[in-house]
Amino acid sequence: MVISNRHLKAEAYNTAYSIRPLEINFQAPDVDWKILENPFRVNTVLQFSETINGPLRVFDQSGRLVWQTILDQANSVIIQKTDLGAAGTYFFNVTHQGKSISGQFISLD
Repeated sequence: MVISNRHLKAEAYNTAYSIRPLEINFQAPDVDWKILENPFRVNTVLQFSETINGPLRVFDQSGRLVWQTILDQANSVIIQKTDLGAAGTYFFNVTHQGKSISGQFISLD
């Protein structure tokens, strides 16, 4: 997936409120992922279409980091509810080959 500012020009403002150009370029790796059992009560599995090397971080709804691990040649990772705490919506981010993979899952009581 490639997101560009070709059709919608982004703007930024300096302290004098003058418009400054802003270019947004984002490229996600061509890695498919899925979550097995979402929502879940005990654990869930985050599965990738290729081996991943890099940090996996899980955040709660307030943006607080609640769990993290380093993936080393991993095609999947098990996330335990006991590692997260309360039930709720969680967001994950994996950095792989300098690019970001993000998603969300739901933990139930």
